[in-house]
Amino acid sequence: MPFLISATSSGSEGTACGAIQVLGLFHTQGELVIPALTAALASANAAVRSDAARALGDFGSKATSAVPQLQALTNDPAVRRSALEALRSLQRSD
Repeated sequence: MPFLISATSSGSEGTACGAIQVLGLFHTQGELVIPALTAALASANAAVRSDAARALGDFGSKATSAVPQLQALTNDPAVRRSALEALRSLQRSD
């Protein structure tokens, strides 16, 4: 898990997105993963931001700490849809 978490901040889009997608699929160890995914929302790369939003949505209500960052991304045309979907997922109870 530590390798995947560290890979979320890779300069390689493929590496970062791949790690983020896997973390979202596993949606375990939220206390370690959610902060890394939340940090990825600030990436300069739209694909990374979008994948991070989707992965946070996979964590459901456990990722409510990311709500402010996700709400801010609703103003980003490249990530808006993913951010809105994630926000809906976070509102659902697990």
